[in-house]
Amino acid sequence: MAPEPAPSARGSEGADQVPRAEETPFRALLRKHLGTDPNDVPVLTERFEPWEHIVVQSGLNAYLAGNDRAHQAVGLIGSAAGGSFHVHPTLAQILAPASALSGAFEVGAPDWASVPTGAGRSAPCLQQGVLLITDPSGTLAVYLRQEVFPLRRVCLDVLAPEPESAAGFAAELRRLMSENNPYRRQVLRLTQDENHYFSVRFVPRPTFEGQEVVLPPGILELIEEHTIGIGLQRDRLLAAGRHLKRGLLLWGPPGTGKTHTIKYLISRLSEYTIIEMVGSQLGYIGIAGALARSLAPAVLVLEDVDLIAEDRGMPGQSPRRLLFDLLDMLDGLDEDADVVSVLTTNRPEILETAIAARPGRIDRAIEVPLPDAEGRRRLLDLYGRGLHLQVEDLDEVICRTDGVSPSFIKEMLRQAVLRVAPDDGPVVVTDSELKAVLDVLLDPANPLTRLLLGAKPEAPAMAHGRPGHT
Repeated sequence: MAPEPAPSARGSEGADQVPRAEETPFRALLRKHLGTDPNDVPVLTERFEPWEHIVVQSGLNAYLAGNDRAHQAVGLIGSAAGGSFHVHPTLAQILAPASALSGAFEVGAPDWASVPTGAGRSAPCLQQGVLLITDPSGTLAVYLRQEVFPLRRVCLDVLAPEPESAAGFAAELRRLMSENNPYRRQVLRLTQDENHYFSVRFVPRPTFEGQEVVLPPGILELIEEHTIGIGLQRDRLLAAGRHLKRGLLLWGPPGTGKTHTIKYLISRLSEYTIIEMVGSQLGYIGIAGALARSLAPAVLVLEDVDLIAEDRGMPGQSPRRLLFDLLDMLDGLDEDADVVSVLTTNRPEILETAIAARPGRIDRAIEVPLPDAEGRRRLLDLYGRGLHLQVEDLDEVICRTDGVSPSFIKEMLRQAVLRVAPDDGPVVVTDSELKAVLDVLLDPANPLTRLLLGAKPEAPAMAHGRPGHT
């Protein structure tokens, strides 16, 4: 919506008008557009959360693009005496004849800002300004402003000579916001911004192939069946009166590939909106559930949910309360909503009692274990891409890495590359580099290193050769 020049203010047009001394350019502009004194028109105010700003703009764009509908955008600028305003007054405050603000504004250009609409994409959003709208049904004036305190809400003050016109606009806008919601089919991360306000961030959708997920036979198939498979049977299940919502808990030691597996699922579910949270942000679980319902089909990813069982909740919220809020949110999802809740934890015993006491919220729990010998061979192939692995005794490497995680193997190969002499040719990693790295990472004098890389404390820690060698 490109702003158009504001028309010049007009003088008094009748004895019933506001006295000329009190007439302001902005009030005159509204009087001309609406065909009546704006002070005689009730103001309808609609409020939206800060993260809905781009959604409001998308709805406005769709509304203004309607057939036989014209509009122009004007701004309100603080006068030289009043300076610029950091808090946008309401339309009623500006128009009130006795208000100190009534003459403090001049008509000018509206304020616009670039707001993200996706990973690496943005679009202009009206920050503060008035839309003068004309269509066959009549005229409207819509003032977009922001309540800076306490929650930075986006507000629309709507003026229409007929009150039902203002209500009709509000209802139509919300419908168009839902239809044109830019969050749909995106990967969203719920977090806090630098001022500790709730924030929705767009992140790129990962691209993964099935062979990049190394799990014991059958586990990935079970996970796909419960997430992707049920979605593919959506119509059949609904026709049979069966519910669509489902919950999946992935559990296992750190570094075994739970997050990696979720990234693979996200890459497969390209028609789904993905909503990601970690344990430290679960105080926003209610917002996450509302987003999942409104943007379905959706996947709600809640990583490290065991954190809410510790003393890490938001101020004023106990960990136990957060856990019940999580279960209540899962219970509140509509049964016919295609919403997948995927939770991860390193410590299922913390959640077991609460989940068992509220059956039906999570309907499948799948262990993601440490890789076996065959899994470690596959991980060496996966993470060794781009390297020339010239390892003569691969069995020794497989044996020495018993009890380690995929993260450990990935780090092992990275450190092996650092030990190769710089060269312009291909990076060649041999037994010598892998042995030296394993001697360091599995050194019994540094057990914390093994734990940080996801290896079991009892993982073999050999300085030379195979187990039992000295």
